[in-house]
Amino acid sequence: MGLGKTMQVITLLVAIAQAASSTDSKISSQVPQCLRVSRTLVLCPPGLINNWMDELLTWVPEDVLGVLGELRKVDASIKLPERLQTIAGWYEDGGVLVVGYEMFRALIENKKPKTREAALSEEQHEQVKEQLLKGPNIIIADEAHKMKNATAAITLAASQFR
Repeated sequence: MGLGKTMQVITLLVAIAQAASSTDSKISSQVPQCLRVSRTLVLCPPGLINNWMDELLTWVPEDVLGVLGELRKVDASIKLPERLQTIAGWYEDGGVLVVGYEMFRALIENKKPKTREAALSEEQHEQVKEQLLKGPNIIIADEAHKMKNATAAITLAASQFR
């Protein structure tokens, strides 16, 4: 804790975005085509979502924000339709999406509780799985030890990334 890992990751994202948008072809050509438009997914404990948003706003220079793309978060404070809209917007336009591990797992699993229907229709579930599992070109796993148990639900969900 306190070693600046979050700032280092953000600095890497900024460096990639700046290099990709460089008018100097010697610089921009060094960035693989698949990274020219940022579509970064940050997975973290739910209690750190707002911290990630604050850190992104602190460390991403204003002139790079447009290049890095919109900063978005999906957490329990927003209702399901807005969550799906936020994910779809990130998938279409790129940027950075910050999601808690449990929310990510719940969206990927879409388990049907005993007392009610599953949160997502089959069509919504397939769409959100496509977006979250095939959409990101960079995945950041903060507190990645959450996925050390090979049989844990979050590990099984994350193992489906392309």
